[in-house]
Amino acid sequence: MAKVIHRHEGPFVQAYEKEFWLGPCRWMEFCPEEDDNIDMHLGMCTTANDLNPDRINVHLDLEMPNMWLSPKSRIIVEERERGFDKIFSNNPKIVETRNKFLGEDKWEYSWFPVNETNIPTDFTKKYDIFFTCLWGDNPLMTKILRPIIDKYKENSCVVATDNRYDKQPNDPDHWEKLQLNAHSKITLGYNYQPIFGKYVSMAEELKSLGIIEYSIDPTFRYRHFSHHKSRNIDGFLSKSVVMIFKDAENIIEDFWEEGKHFIYYETYDDLDEKVKYVLDHYSEFDNMRNDAFEFTKNNYTTQAFYNKFLRGKF
Repeated sequence: MAKVIHRHEGPFVQAYEKEFWLGPCRWMEFCPEEDDNIDMHLGMCTTANDLNPDRINVHLDLEMPNMWLSPKSRIIVEERERGFDKIFSNNPKIVETRNKFLGEDKWEYSWFPVNETNIPTDFTKKYDIFFTCLWGDNPLMTKILRPIIDKYKENSCVVATDNRYDKQPNDPDHWEKLQLNAHSKITLGYNYQPIFGKYVSMAEELKSLGIIEYSIDPTFRYRHFSHHKSRNIDGFLSKSVVMIFKDAENIIEDFWEEGKHFIYYETYDDLDEKVKYVLDHYSEFDNMRNDAFEFTKNNYTTQAFYNKFLRGKF
């Protein structure tokens, strides 16, 4: 059976030295039925130290290209490239640029997998809107998402913190969060990662070296990159109407279909209008919710990930 190695705390992750307490990677399970001689390494704090040379070592990296933007974590990424047999990323551009640089297919593009055992079964709707995040000062948060949550706050369910990485006694755990999502009619999502402040100069340097690529989003005109977020797949598996911010890359379309599985929003007014319409005509979106649920359950779980990328590949 594949051995899963979790590394979610470590001295090089600045400034908190740990992943967000609701980070879903902490609870991922890969449980194939046969011995495949694979060690699956999960977590931001994964390094190439102490790898078993007699095993196939693979790493699922869900923080690309963020890890390149800090000189200290960049060293860890370069060590991973030397030590691991395969690295999976939910950012397509880093896969392309790194494979080109390395001259081999070390990296592979993947989605954000979810455990089959975590898929909710009770979809009774109690809330209008569900949103989960680590609040920040980027324009998507300040100009669209916080204002829309404030408008609909009387019947919204928000699981979020302001730069607090440790779980508090009254915070929901991972499974409670998923169930709250399943009780919500709409899930607000995005894959957008704006680059601003001290990271702009680093991003420019990395782009000049051919390590990362970024885009300019059409709404805020910010440099940004995109990587697949777990909140989107959680929304699909909650039989919720998933609304995704339309940035310049729209990588959601690599795995799901606009209009069939999700709805885009671009501005506050656009989102407000679409939220109101969905809430007023919810039954019109039953096919979308059910189709997205079945499609995601059948194609984007941890078992599907294992079958596509690992089974019989080494």
